[in-house]
Amino acid sequence: MMLFVPLLFGATATTAHVIPLVPHHVQQQRRQLYEGPSTKFERPHRYPRWLEERELDDIPVAQQIAGLFQGYGTHYADLWCGTPPQRQTVIVDTGSGITAFPCSQCQKCGVPDYHIDALFDESASSTFSVLECGSCLHGSCDATKQQCQMGQSYQEGSSWRAQEVMDLCYVGGLHTEPLTETHSQSNLDPRHASDLAFLMKFGCQTSITGLFVTQLADGIMGMDKAESSYWKQLVDAGRVDRAAFSLCYSRSPTAAREGTAAGGMSLGGSDVRWHETPMVFTDQTGSSSGFYQVYLRKAYLRNSADHKIHVIEGLSEKDMNQGNVIVDSGTTDTYFHQNFGRKFYPLFQELTGEKFGHKGMSLTQEQIDAYPTILLQLSGDVVRNKQVAEQHGGTVQGLVGELDPDHPYDVLLAIPPSHYFEYDADDKKYYARFYADEKRGSVLGANAMMGHDVLFDIDNKILGWAESHCDYNQLVERYANGNLIPDDPIPKREDQKKNSEEPSNNDEERFKPEDEDMYSRSEPPPSMQLCTSSTCQIGVTVFVVGAVIAVGYVLAQRTTPGYSGVGEELTDAELEMQSPPSMHYRDDYDNDDDDKEMPSMT
Repeated sequence: MMLFVPLLFGATATTAHVIPLVPHHVQQQRRQLYEGPSTKFERPHRYPRWLEERELDDIPVAQQIAGLFQGYGTHYADLWCGTPPQRQTVIVDTGSGITAFPCSQCQKCGVPDYHIDALFDESASSTFSVLECGSCLHGSCDATKQQCQMGQSYQEGSSWRAQEVMDLCYVGGLHTEPLTETHSQSNLDPRHASDLAFLMKFGCQTSITGLFVTQLADGIMGMDKAESSYWKQLVDAGRVDRAAFSLCYSRSPTAAREGTAAGGMSLGGSDVRWHETPMVFTDQTGSSSGFYQVYLRKAYLRNSADHKIHVIEGLSEKDMNQGNVIVDSGTTDTYFHQNFGRKFYPLFQELTGEKFGHKGMSLTQEQIDAYPTILLQLSGDVVRNKQVAEQHGGTVQGLVGELDPDHPYDVLLAIPPSHYFEYDADDKKYYARFYADEKRGSVLGANAMMGHDVLFDIDNKILGWAESHCDYNQLVERYANGNLIPDDPIPKREDQKKNSEEPSNNDEERFKPEDEDMYSRSEPPPSMQLCTSSTCQIGVTVFVVGAVIAVGYVLAQRTTPGYSGVGEELTDAELEMQSPPSMHYRDDYDNDDDDKEMPSMT
């Protein structure tokens, strides 16, 4: 069984197209890790040629990489706040801008029945403070209490209220114990996380409703473009140099309360060590909203039977971008405007003989793989992507190439059936998690991001896309001993000029700010260089010792009862999310369907 549909063919970016898919050898490498990890660096059997040829002095890697964990359809990170630190697990959400979690005064707030951790005890932290009027970052002043109050409500009915507070926080680190001392400067060493601690303003929740109560994670971490977002406060505090971060999502078959490894987050940039393919870019210069937007040019279905790619005819760019299209890591599923559905559904039925629907189906992996792959052509950053193609000899996975000769430097994003189908362990059926009936806009959710390291570069106004195994534990084991390969360079826009014959991708009409309210929430009131000096050599020795500690941490985690990493028992489809849906879940199928034969999707 394959992890994804196999590659159609390889070619250059200017003469043909290469569909972005994660290589099968990644699974073999994962299994090899369990044969006996070693601190000795060994290259994979099939390392990408472009990565083998990389120089070691381009630009530094991200300043911190933190492991992510599997929630109920979402991904969460460990956020440690207070002195001494207390752990709060938070959903990583690029669709909102506030970090918030329940505090000690919150009643009926998911503890201990649902949430992973206890309520945050503000009285136990010596660095905790309540923000008074005049110091509010996101909240508004409550004149009677002279405190900052805040809150949010969501379209599906969930809501929360909080007072705005401040405390010393860091993200990542060890999963089961806090860090209280300074450690090595390796971004892969989990013990380095506390070096990036800062006084963060966040919501200390006093009430929560709906799916905020029943979710596995304790709270939420906003990562959109707001001043209150986690990354923005991290930059303002001087803990990272660049206004950028990346998210790399994998899928695990279960979501254990003790923690199920499911990817990683890079702060301050991206890290090429995640990547199986060079990073390609989509442009954000025309977007004036607080969300991360993309512009859809075309859409296709790739038939698994004959490998032919069929364009979805009759879809205008206006139809596909009605209400704008955003990338939202906090949304489990992918949603498209109903204009998209009017053309998508007939072609899907023509290729499969079935109507697309959302009833539960009893499917084998072979049957899932028989469904078509959805291909989305995203308007690319022509200047940067052309440079990427030139840097790598013209052969670049992820660029459209001859599939659309007028726009060869657009980005091609693949959503295979193993991503848009989700297994429900309760009724042992698969459900389609791709919707094309929205009335106001479209969302590329977590299942569209899966299998990619997605760069959110606010400084350069771009999104980057590179295929990845997204295995944090593997990354630590492979590179923690000092065999570092620096970050993939982001091509610069030299003079910001383009050839007149090249398609423009700076048209601000693509991103219409008047449609922002579709997504709004209402608010209730060294480089490594060779060295010969003794000082340098001592420093390298200290680094290696710290790296060995990091590797020991990963190995210890895997022997901890209840801890779930990426295991040998997983099949080639282990990136499938087999867990309950998130708060964006839509209960529009019939759970009483007991048909054991392979049914029509309707």
